[in-house]
Amino acid sequence: MQCGTSSSVGRYAASNSPYEIAINPAGTVLESDHGKDGKGVKWTSGAQFAVHRGDKEWSIEMRLPITGEGSRMIDPLKGSDGAMPKDLFPWHFNVCRQRVRRTSIERTAYSPTGKDDFYVPEKFAKLWGK
Repeated sequence: MQCGTSSSVGRYAASNSPYEIAINPAGTVLESDHGKDGKGVKWTSGAQFAVHRGDKEWSIEMRLPITGEGSRMIDPLKGSDGAMPKDLFPWHFNVCRQRVRRTSIERTAYSPTGKDDFYVPEKFAKLWGK
């Protein structure tokens, strides 16, 4: 997503469905369900976002509601299907940033993938819960 000069991308997997949420400094949001039977950009997470912009930096706050296992069967276009992360079943996620300036692209990630692509699931970090 190249809106403005930089963007932030977060991917996570709840259940077996990879979701993507991208937000830029202007607060523009792109959400997509990349699952096998995913709904693409028709899907919405139901997340709440706040973008904070300073003179030389910006940040994002996000509240991600979990709709529970099997929610995809009730409404496949809304919410994050799956249970809260647990010791045996963690979420896999990455928080990434892409900054585009004229001819150069700068990519950084919480869990670096080692490639020019953020979507490398085997490199994703794990989030456990209790």
